[in-house]
Amino acid sequence: MISPVPAAFAIPVIAVVALIAAARWIMVRDSAVDHLINRSLTWALAGLLLHERGVAPGIASWLHQFSLGCILFTLSGVYGIAALWGGADPASARPRQRRYDAAAAGVLAVVLIAGTPARSEGLLIDQALGVPSILFWGVFGVPLAVCALRILRLGVREFRAAESKARERLVYAVILAAAGGLLIDAIAGPSVAAVHVLTGTDSPDPQMVRKAATFFAATLCAAVVTSIPLVTETLSRLGWAGMGREIRLLRPMWRDLTDAFPEVVLYTPAEWAALDDRVRWHRMTVEIHDALMRLRRGAEPPAEPIAAPPEGAALRIARALRAEREGRVSNQSADVETYSLPGDSTQLAAIAAFWPDAVRRVGDRMYEERIH
Repeated sequence: MISPVPAAFAIPVIAVVALIAAARWIMVRDSAVDHLINRSLTWALAGLLLHERGVAPGIASWLHQFSLGCILFTLSGVYGIAALWGGADPASARPRQRRYDAAAAGVLAVVLIAGTPARSEGLLIDQALGVPSILFWGVFGVPLAVCALRILRLGVREFRAAESKARERLVYAVILAAAGGLLIDAIAGPSVAAVHVLTGTDSPDPQMVRKAATFFAATLCAAVVTSIPLVTETLSRLGWAGMGREIRLLRPMWRDLTDAFPEVVLYTPAEWAALDDRVRWHRMTVEIHDALMRLRRGAEPPAEPIAAPPEGAALRIARALRAEREGRVSNQSADVETYSLPGDSTQLAAIAAFWPDAVRRVGDRMYEERIH
């Protein structure tokens, strides 16, 4: 009995899914949804491996039926994700998921019982058409249909939401299409088997190549979609996107200000390295604000506040910081006063973006030595 999917296609797909699943378990595992996505990918990966039944022809029928069991547990995780999407309490996700898994295990037990005649003859279920095969696909289709209907109901609700944007509607449309395909598959399995049994005709695809190819393609697409947060997390850790980019932008200004006012720093270097990016960014903004407050206290009162764009604010704060380091009283306190507590993170980021140039322009040798 040969494998239904050629190795030239199967091996790259399995490798990609395995790589994405492993990377997600390492890097994207914080929330209940993350956990369910990761375990669903893992079950799907096991299903892909078991589909390659050609490596053990003597137990190919067992491998195939257990691969369908992996699909059931994949769907169990997907149903758990749908429950969270529908507003279920994340705190009770684990006990709730155990119930879904128990249901999947019960379905698998019935499927294996119905598949016993095929296994005893060493055949795939579509090679041993009969009443057991109708029962096999009928029972197997129940969780597919339940999962599909849950997703369709939620997808339609979100798609109709007035606040949904065009991009979000496109995402929901794709989800609806996938759920619709899952529902069709749930109905088609027992229906097609029944037609062949009643008409006495053989299956046109006894090796079940089309079913296997569909599973491989669907798993690959799902894995690629779930890799998007992985890419985002990687770019963030490299400081190229997301919170990582914000941290990289703030770092020069934060480092200079906390060097001048070390008392505002809360964490040791070891503790700092262990912080989550969001917590790290929050601490940086707080410590920048605290340092600016101290810098403002040492400045002369301004004659009148001078409003300045972020570039000007960065320049005047840099002058005040240099004066602080040199033990002089700054006359640049107008902008320190005005910009000591930026109104939001966007304003602070705008000032920080001009910080390296501002420090160079005021001739701060301490900074220049550090960057060289």
